[in-house]
Amino acid sequence: MRREVSTNTTHETISLEILGDTTRILAIVDTFSTTSQGAIGPVSAVQLPVQLSAVLGRDSLVMIQGAAASGLCSVLESTVATDLRNLLSRFPDSLLIGQTWKDSADVSGCQAGIPMKSRYVRTFRVVGEAKQDSLPVLVVQRADSVSAHGEGSQQQHRVILDAIGTGGATYYLDFIRGQVVRLDLNQNSNLAITASGRTTRFRQNAREDYILVR
Repeated sequence: MRREVSTNTTHETISLEILGDTTRILAIVDTFSTTSQGAIGPVSAVQLPVQLSAVLGRDSLVMIQGAAASGLCSVLESTVATDLRNLLSRFPDSLLIGQTWKDSADVSGCQAGIPMKSRYVRTFRVVGEAKQDSLPVLVVQRADSVSAHGEGSQQQHRVILDAIGTGGATYYLDFIRGQVVRLDLNQNSNLAITASGRTTRFRQNAREDYILVR
């Protein structure tokens, strides 16, 4: 058994333009850094800033600019696209304590440089009121299940990656502005990577903290 740790830090600016039932999104990443512990190799340098454009409809987020829109595998852009899907989840027009609802999504992305397709099922529940840095907020909890499959190549070897996992998130919503001011997310996944006829299994624990910069 061996434990590897990798930490990413990003600073993103997200601009929204609401057009009826559609929202146009522009995301710009001007800071991205990675630190690692263990045998994880060096991370490739990223040319900054990175800019992505997307359109959020009632049921989907579609990338219209960047590597993902061209069908290419960019780990950074995939990370930003995941951020957008988490931060811009659709909520009902009104929220009541105890209220629940579900949604699902089919998502394309990258894992360790391998193009992936994932299926998410999410259940939301309004928990109650709280304080976040002295700001009154509404707390919404989310429970997730995900399955994913991907195929690609690394160092001329054909690689197949399968994953299944569960997780959850806690949203802190500003009463006045209707903004997500904080989002805490965790996910536990079992991964199976097959290369050269040999399958290796991993356990991945991911934690993400999103904080609105004022």
